Amino acid sequence: MKKEHDIDSWTVETDFVHLHRQLSEVIKNHLDADRENDVLEAGCGRKWALKLKPYAVNITGIDQDEVALTKRQQTHNDLQHAIVGDLAGIELDESAYDLIYCSFVLEHVIGAETVLDGFARWIRPGGLICIKVPDPGTVFGFVTKKTPMFVHVLYKKWIMGEKNAGKPGFDPYPVAYEPIIRPEAFLDWAEAHGLEPVFAAKTNFIVNRSPFIRIAYKLFAGFVRLLSLGRLESAHAGYAIVLKARIGAAASNETDDHTPPTSDRQDLIA
Repeated sequence: MKKEHDIDSWTVETDFVHLHRQLSEVIKNHLDADRENDVLEAGCGRKWALKLKPYAVNITGIDQDEVALTKRQQTHNDLQHAIVGDLAGIELDESAYDLIYCSFVLEHVIGAETVLDGFARWIRPGGLICIKVPDPGTVFGFVTKKTPMFVHVLYKKWIMGEKNAGKPGFDPYPVAYEPIIRPEAFLDWAEAHGLEPVFAAKTNFIVNRSPFIRIAYKLFAGFVRLLSLGRLESAHAGYAIVLKARIGAAASNETDDHTPPTSDRQDLIA
């Protein structure tokens, strides 16, 4: 019998900073104070978003965009290991990481379930997988999937205020929005892989913009929801979740070596 998930009870976070503070506190409660914690940042972004001090972390970043990864290292130099590679094809040691962090990446991936299966292999027993992703069942997700790339660039520039949007090394990137990232399907996947939610929230950062953008989005989202006969959600745009790997659920083969194993064709950026 399929398990029902109480997604309607999740609160909606509209403040990015507050969400990161919550995620950081949840994660710190599960880190080891007596050693360096191994972290995999799956899809690197432009900077590390979490504040985990005083805990020591050793971060391995993986991204297909070599330009973005190089910019990340040149600007912040906060990755101990930087790998140019495809998350759906890379091979890493099982039970190698205490934390896997993946922020607004899975919606771009063809083969998202393959990537998630990799996360389940690579996380250590008791480790955490933190994922932020848009929800395909929302107005935001639907419109993003159906509109051409130039619209995404304009949105990033004029709504999100990112002047370099569309340039090499900067998002937006093409989207896939595979069914596995719907929260219900994702939670079913997590349960099947011995992963238990320890934190979950819906997200909607658009409403935290200027009053004009907030009002315009609410009117637009409400109209699209009406056209969808209520099938599309308009109160949120995505969700953030932290999963904990059950003790004994993950694979063995741990290593104390901090050099990240890679498949044959992966290049490391110094």
